[in-house]
Amino acid sequence: MEVHFYTKENCSLCEQAETVLNMLHSEQLITCVHRIDIGESDELIERFQLRIPVVAANDGIVLAEGAVSYGEIAASLSS
Repeated sequence: MEVHFYTKENCSLCEQAETVLNMLHSEQLITCVHRIDIGESDELIERFQLRIPVVAANDGIVLAEGAVSYGEIAASLSS
């Protein structure tokens, strides 16, 4: 499964989430991570500013946000 990872610079929660996504990718639970910096779009800033990091499936369904955990994403992927 491919996921979209909404993030921004200087965000410690985003760095932690990226580590989780890298683990899931190395275990082949995620095939591709599309990293999207919300700072590049006013619309994305308005939509995600208080929620980042946000991990969403290709269909837009949010799998996790805020303090993202390995278990939370793995459970979302298996359901």
